[in-house]
Order: sequence, then C-alpha cells, then structure tokens
Amino acid sequence: MVDILTGLFGWEALFENLEGALFFKKDLNSKFTGANQHFLKLCGVSSQKEILGKNDHSFFPDHLAVGFIEDDKKVMNSKIPLVKKLEVNLSPSGVVWLETTKVPLFNAEGIVAGLAGLARDMRRDIDILHPIDDLRPALEHIELHLGQSLPISTLAEMAGISLSQFERKFKRFFAMSPKQYILKLRLEGVRRSLTESQHSLAQLAYTFGFHDQSHMSRQFKRQYGLSPKRFSIEQRTHSKN
Repeated sequence: MVDILTGLFGWEALFENLEGALFFKKDLNSKFTGANQHFLKLCGVSSQKEILGKNDHSFFPDHLAVGFIEDDKKVMNSKIPLVKKLEVNLSPSGVVWLETTKVPLFNAEGIVAGLAGLARDMRRDIDILHPIDDLRPALEHIELHLGQSLPISTLAEMAGISLSQFERKFKRFFAMSPKQYILKLRLEGVRRSLTESQHSLAQLAYTFGFHDQSHMSRQFKRQYGLSPKRFSIEQRTHSKN
C-alpha cells in the first residue's frame, strides 16, 4: 500500500491555482503538516513554516477551532470522509459560505495517520449557486440589513416564491431555517465586533438587530458558550499574550 502521507507531499501546489480552494493536512493531533497558499492567507501567514506543528486554536476563534478539531476526531476515528455543506460565517469582506470535505490519511500499514481537508468558498462558484438564483435578492437584503427587522414573509416576496417554498428551499440549501441563518450572521457580527472594536454591548445589540442587550447576551452564550462580556475579556487577555 502506498504511504498516502508521503504521496500527498506537494499536493498543496495542485490546489494553488484553484480559485477559492483551501487545502490543508493535519496529523493525528490535529496539528497542521501542510497547506496551500490560499489556506495560509486565511490563517494570516505567508509560509508553511508558520503553521507547521500548530492547530486551529492558533489561527481561528476558539468556538470555531473546537468544532474543527471535533470534526477531525470524527474523521480519524471513523475512517470515513466528512462533508460539511455550507458553513456560514461573517467575515470582514462579507458573508462566506464554505463547503468542507475532510478525509482520513493512512500510512503504509493501513493505519490512520492524519487527515487532509479541502474547503471551498461556494459563493465564488456561480455554477453551483445557480439553483438558488431566486434566493439571492433575499440573501443580499439580509446581509445589508442585519440590524433591521427581517420578516421571513418579506424575504419570500423578494424571492418571488411562497413562504412555504422559500423556507423549504432555504433549509434544503443551507441546512438551517431563514431565522437561524439570520441569527447566526447577527451573532457572528457581534463576535467579530467584540474582537475588532470597543463598542458597548447595548450598541452592538442595536446594530445587529436584537431586541435588547439581554436578548443578545443570551443568544450569544448559547452559541459560543461564553457571555459577550466574558468573550471580550478573554479576547483582550489573549491579544496581550
């Protein structure tokens, strides 16, 4: 049997010119052993040396890193590929829709020795997104008006389909309801703002369309396991270290 870990040496170059492709490899401890330039850019580094031997906690918020590593364990323990469709995140450049595939890697003895992953920004692929053309007006409206009231019935009207059709199609594509999608983007906006700015919690609640600060704090803790205040404190502590 071919040593797949060795066989993957240089595969990073294979994905360099594939627009939107984020390729990475990890060992049994979820520490990076390689990546293409697109993934390095996502991590905020310019060379592979800067990620080797490190895990997701070095480059991503803790709540995301924990989920990434849990998925790694599932793949390596089950020896079965894992596909996560359309993980929705809010980045400084806008909403990002990622589809990630992870596969186990085996050594010459057939023993799992790590994994390889490939994530793609689905928003770049017009051909794949074509089936949801009718949802685009609603999606763009959500992104531009997160702080305002977003009735699902109004979004369905923008899509030109009935409310039930809108909700079914939305859930089929995003694996979440329109309300869950909106809430996720709002919470991601709050999380990013806590990391990048010094806005008050009351101001963030207003900016991202929550009923009040208390409502925002409850939803934030449910999503990330920490209150916004505690999250902000830990972010400041982490940046000082």
